[in-house]
Amino acid sequence: MEFLAHMFSGSFALYLMRLISPTSYEKTVLWVVLAMFFASMPDIDGFFGGTLADHHKSPLHKPIFWVGLGAIGYILSIGYGLFPSAYITIIMICVGIHLITDTITARTTGIAWLYPIIKKEYSLYTMDPSKGNFNIFAIRGKAFREYRKFYFQNEGLVIFEYSIFLLGVLTLIL
Repeated sequence: MEFLAHMFSGSFALYLMRLISPTSYEKTVLWVVLAMFFASMPDIDGFFGGTLADHHKSPLHKPIFWVGLGAIGYILSIGYGLFPSAYITIIMICVGIHLITDTITARTTGIAWLYPIIKKEYSLYTMDPSKGNFNIFAIRGKAFREYRKFYFQNEGLVIFEYSIFLLGVLTLIL
């Protein structure tokens, strides 16, 4: 999924949380930045090198990593009162949305939901790792252009992704 779509999915998640618990999740700059940052946080692994096809192999794209981090966060929040548990909840929801949307939109590599028990990566669509054999930041090369063509061949995927992006933008306005 495109970075901006991930980022704005955080805005949409915050909007939904504000509907559920308006007193816990206010529409402030802090909350919006927190939600948008953590919705895109797993893709920070792209800064550590490798190819597009490799970047889901880092701990940041493993649900077990976030479950462990969330558990520690809730213990520190609820057990020791270091910060409101609403922070951990929005982080977990935003990262969860990231992993779910990566599973739906993955074209070169999926999400290993059952890692470390099963290392298989799951994706809604057929994956072709060979299309992702380029550096994530090499957006001007031939391999990137070929990947974009491959990615956007699936009209349903494009509609889904742009819908997430537009919902996120809309929720910033609301």
